[in-house]
Amino acid sequence: MTTASTEEKENKDLIKGGIVPMDKLLKDASNGLKIYQEGDAVSAKVEKVMKNKILVTIDDRINGIVGGKELLFDPQFAKGLKAGDVVTAYVVLSEDDEGRMLLSLRRAGKENVWNDLMKKFDAKETISVVVTEANKGGLIIELGGVKGFLPVSQLSAEHYPRVEGGNKDEILTKLHALVGKAIDVKILGIEKSSNKLIFSEREAIGNRDIPSELKIGDIVDGKVTGIVDFGFFVDVNGVEGLVHISEISWAKVDNVSNFVKVGDKIRLKIIDMENSRLSLSMKRLEEDPWKKAIGGFKVGEKVTGTIGRITPFGAFVKVNGKDGDVDALVHISEISSKHVADPKEVLKVGDKKEFKIVSIEPDQHRLSLSLKALEEPTGGEENKKTRKQESEETVKQENKKAKKQEEETVEANGSSPEENVEIAENTIKEKPIKERKSKPVGAQDLAPKKKVEKKTIKKKK
Repeated sequence: MTTASTEEKENKDLIKGGIVPMDKLLKDASNGLKIYQEGDAVSAKVEKVMKNKILVTIDDRINGIVGGKELLFDPQFAKGLKAGDVVTAYVVLSEDDEGRMLLSLRRAGKENVWNDLMKKFDAKETISVVVTEANKGGLIIELGGVKGFLPVSQLSAEHYPRVEGGNKDEILTKLHALVGKAIDVKILGIEKSSNKLIFSEREAIGNRDIPSELKIGDIVDGKVTGIVDFGFFVDVNGVEGLVHISEISWAKVDNVSNFVKVGDKIRLKIIDMENSRLSLSMKRLEEDPWKKAIGGFKVGEKVTGTIGRITPFGAFVKVNGKDGDVDALVHISEISSKHVADPKEVLKVGDKKEFKIVSIEPDQHRLSLSLKALEEPTGGEENKKTRKQESEETVKQENKKAKKQEEETVEANGSSPEENVEIAENTIKEKPIKERKSKPVGAQDLAPKKKVEKKTIKKKK
């Protein structure tokens, strides 16, 4: 028998629970053989999953077994294991009567479950779970001692509790009917450090129930099937849709029932598709009145407005728009160039003032104004005039100084003006260009030189 086949037989015997040869034990001992004690955590490789026990190996040299009540902590987790999986287990007994290590998954259960859930989250895997509890916010799902939450908003259209008027007690009754039922979900969020685990049934379903002919932007007819606090549900040719309260009207909506009733047939616009549910809008079938009202406004333009409300961060202003009043904001930083700790120090409700438009954001319905931008610049023009006067005075002084030096040169040489100009011209020609440029020259210097140059030319002739 060859060496390779011998090692294969030894490993095979090891997995089956056979006797480990002495030479292998000596070889392992030379590599630092670890002796496990009760309570130690070990990394166990699953070899076989049976009805009431799981056979494993530790370090490819120790046979272990997990069985009996140790599997009852989470049947779903144990059922999901397969040969080759590696799990964390704890040593209960280092060696039983048959020479196997007795292990527990109960103590290591939560750690294993979290690791398994993290893998499913990363893979965006759909998993089957059983609802264990219900509250007014949604459903509780427990996996191996780890509790997760499935919010009402993440339920499928089939399981969503439609209740007229949004009565919370009735919603809870409908949610309790789901306890004990198996549903398909995906993990929406997971954070082991804070024991956070969020499920979604809608994510697991996807858009499988939406016909391919429906597109975002389409105008469709629907029938109101249910009203809740945050909007109302609509049936669109067998597909469920939701009109959120923010998509009912451009005006503020306090009560959804003031706009629609169950059974109403209405026209809507598709604004999104997600998880087999249509997101619909009533208000987008009409022109946005806010955009229409600010149609004539431009950034930089001056407008008149009345202070309507003052907050710690600024003031809200009513500005006369094209088709009615428009709410605008003056941020505290735009009230004055001086420091303002409290807007009430400068502004009063009811004050009518002139403002400058600094920004217009139509999609956010935001019009930003400024008082500071209309303030007169303090000393700005005066400073400019002063700098200009100082510059002109400097030029005059330099010119006077140059003229005086020229006169002193004439007196010292005792030559005639014409001759002196010739000397001056020769001196200038010999000076470097950089030195000549640095000397300020005024209008008074240029005129005499031109006349003298003519005389000098005559003399040379």
